[in-house]
Formats: sequence, structure tokens, C-alpha cells
Amino acid sequence: MIPIRIKTIDGCVYEAAPEKEGCGCEGCAFAYENVISSLLSEEDKKAEALKCPESQRYHDCCENRVIWIKLDSSTTKKEPALDDKKQNPDIGRKYDNGKPMYNLLPADALEEVVKVLTYGAIKYNEPIDQENWRLVKNPQPRYFSASQRHLWADHRGEEIDSESGLYHLAHAISGLLFKLQLKIEEKKSVNLDSNQAK
Repeated sequence: MIPIRIKTIDGCVYEAAPEKEGCGCEGCAFAYENVISSLLSEEDKKAEALKCPESQRYHDCCENRVIWIKLDSSTTKKEPALDDKKQNPDIGRKYDNGKPMYNLLPADALEEVVKVLTYGAIKYNEPIDQENWRLVKNPQPRYFSASQRHLWADHRGEEIDSESGLYHLAHAISGLLFKLQLKIEEKKSVNLDSNQAK
């Protein structure tokens, strides 16, 4: 018995078809071999290949001896897709496609950068709601130079800044973050002024 006949994954509709041999994956839309032979970029191949074990885990392909066939738009109109949650109430669903993957941030490195920011706030006696780095005049070349100094210190083998006791690389990243933030805000401001002028 096939528990789910129609399935929607990442906005694409798939239909479960009987696989007589059982988990052979031949002809399956998620089969790794099919992905490798397709005209996808290396990044897309890896992402698509992950769907095969994902499908087995969530839809019990092997146990039920089915393969998944991708339906085109004309086919999907003939039979509406079933609600995933109703068919599998015990399986959670959350669609994060296209959203920033904050989980990719390296936690330890990020903490070192936060330590540098905290050190700077204490050093310059900043009020808790004031970001002193925004008040620096001519910030872009100055933060560039500051980041370069820390990068070159690390490159020469000096891992820790003698004044702060923190990583030179964390200082460099802090300066680059300031540069990037100011650049983004400047661009937004220009776009806003441009739209208001129309």
C-alpha cells in the first residue's frame, strides 16, 4: 500500500509509483545517479542528491517499494496535491527555502568578534545605546586601514593583539563589519532619496 500518492516538495509536485524491485531508485526523481547525469551546477547537484535519503526517511520509499516521479504543470492539474500535514501529522514542516541560513555562522569566531565590540564599547566609554563606530569621521578608509593592520599582524604570526588581548582577526572582522554596514546604509539612503525625488 502506498501511503501518499502525491507529494509537494520545494514547490514541485511528485507522484509515487510502484517500484517492483524495491528501492532500486531507477527512474526516481531523487535518485543520486539521475542527478549526476543532469545538467545542474555542482551546488545544485549536491542539494538535489540530499533529497533521496530525505525522501526515504519521510516517505518510506524502500519500505513501501515506490519511486517518486516529478509531474509537469499540465499533469498536476489533473490530481491536486494532498496536504502533507494531514497525511503525516507526526512530521513537522517548515519551509526555509530562499531564507538566510544563520545557522552557518561559526559560533566561536562570532563570539570573538563580539568580544572585540564589547572591548571597544568599554574602551571608548560608550553609552549602552550608542555605537561609537558610527561617529568616526571618514570611516571607510580608516576602517579599511585598521582592518589591514590587524590582518597583517596576524599574517606575520602575531595572533593576539597586545592591547586588547583578543584575536587580531576578530579586530579585522569588526572593522570590515563596520565598513559593510555603513556601505549598506549609504546605499539604502541613496535609493530612498532617489525614490522620493521621483
